[in-house]
Amino acid sequence: MIKERQVSEKEIQNITENNLEKIFGLNKIASQFSVENFRIDTLAFNKESNSFVIIEYKKGSNFSVIDQGIAYLQAMLNQRDKFLVEYNETTGNSLKRHDMDWSQSKIIFIAESFNAYQQSAIGFQNLPIELWEIKFFEDDIISYNRLISSQKRQSASFLVENDKTKELLKEIKPFVVEDHLRGKSEKFKELFYVLQEKIKGLGSDVREEPQKYYIAYKTNHNFVDIEIQQRSLKLWLNMGKGTLQDPKSFARDVSVTGVRGNGDYEIKISDEAPIPYVFGLIEQAYQKSK
Repeated sequence: MIKERQVSEKEIQNITENNLEKIFGLNKIASQFSVENFRIDTLAFNKESNSFVIIEYKKGSNFSVIDQGIAYLQAMLNQRDKFLVEYNETTGNSLKRHDMDWSQSKIIFIAESFNAYQQSAIGFQNLPIELWEIKFFEDDIISYNRLISSQKRQSASFLVENDKTKELLKEIKPFVVEDHLRGKSEKFKELFYVLQEKIKGLGSDVREEPQKYYIAYKTNHNFVDIEIQQRSLKLWLNMGKGTLQDPKSFARDVSVTGVRGNGDYEIKISDEAPIPYVFGLIEQAYQKSK
């Protein structure tokens, strides 16, 4: 039996920052980044959504993820230029305010456990807060597990009375699957649900993360992105040109043209599609991503 071991908050931070891209697909910008009266443990950047991600590490349960999360995100929106300067100086780039998608900013809390009150924060659809539990075991085995609410997601707007917080919740908007389904035909909604179930069934390591233009499915990184259109589904397989085994030539090479999603292969489903065959192509991308 593998036994858990106790670690310090600093060790959690060091291990996470050293594996930030592998675990979360993020790039580290700074540690202990000061803004207003706060000190952010890790400031990271999401290249997929062009947005900042704040990461906080916790020991114990004597804190409110809602209060701290909102306060940190508000400080970021108040000091956007400071965040951009830090990013540009660290990366050597020259991003401007309009290059960023501030609506996709979010905060991640990482701890060995969260109590029921803290977990209630992920039951709200417009709170850009993620909770990840980290476990340390013997033989240097470490696991990260994102907590997902089993309750129907509702708006957090009724929780706040402060005008600035209300404005923050209007500006920062985490996307959910329902955003992509709204107004689409029942036919392609049902087709998406079939693929969604099959993709999630590939393994417990599959994460579903709705983005602005598509719904991403990822392990260490995206392996398939799905855009739900009015009369079709578009899928992008995150595999390099020449690596996909596709004897029916169902996928289109988009390595030169470029696409919204990730990868060199695009699949368009506009009518009765051979779902088992398409899923076989998706499964190749999944295995490649592990």
